[in-house]
Amino acid sequence: SEVGYMGREWGIPVLIDGAQSAGAISVDVHALGVDFYAIPMQKWLCGPDGTGALYVRRDALAYVKPTYVGYWSIKHEEGLEWELNEGAKRFEVGGRQTAALAGQAAGLNWLEHSLGYTWIFERISWLSAYAYHALNEIPGLTLLTPRPGESGLVSFKLEGKNDAEVVNTLREKHNILMRNIPSTKSLRVSTGFYNTEEEIDTLVRALREL
Repeated sequence: SEVGYMGREWGIPVLIDGAQSAGAISVDVHALGVDFYAIPMQKWLCGPDGTGALYVRRDALAYVKPTYVGYWSIKHEEGLEWELNEGAKRFEVGGRQTAALAGQAAGLNWLEHSLGYTWIFERISWLSAYAYHALNEIPGLTLLTPRPGESGLVSFKLEGKNDAEVVNTLREKHNILMRNIPSTKSLRVSTGFYNTEEEIDTLVRALREL
């Protein structure tokens, strides 16, 4: 939030990449004070590939100039003169990916009404903390995540191990999917609400065997 309001004070637009937060933790874009908040729906929000959302603070609309315009974007669709619609409608070009949107709507409905976001956030936080403490017991493993349970991600390094090779070994021998971060030569565990403590225990055993 400090960055968001600092940007507003200095007239610098602030965009947050919400790929690893929206759907995993509670997010209040107004409290953050950001101008833009981008969300890929296929991650924590269980949407189809190709779906996403962009929050734009109303007063920040002037920062954005549409690359393309269409029938829904403008106030006057006849003649040579036209004017952009107010609000988000100016970004509605024309056709929509109705199948993908229907899939996203079904996913959001399931998350909200069948599971509930309060339970989802608590479950993700618990599993993340569980993984954090379990991984911390492995010799030669250094945690990079500063505190347990603040998100659904736990990053770490394994002394003397190649991060890419670890990912391949876990996938091929144990059917465990996780990713490496090449820029820091580290590894990252993601704990979704659908994961279990037993799966985390399996990961820990596999890492100990490396």
